[in-house]
Amino acid sequence: MFTPWFLAGAGIGFMNSLVSLKIVTLKKSEFEAQCRNS
Repeated sequence: MFTPWFLAGAGIGFMNSLVSLKIVTLKKSEFEAQCRNS
């Protein structure tokens, strides 16, 4: 019964950790800026 809520919370936490480590970007403009810099 609580499994979908747990999985949703885990997914949000996982995505936030990837964004904070700069592994994933949420905006296309940020992604393009990273591609230009490397």
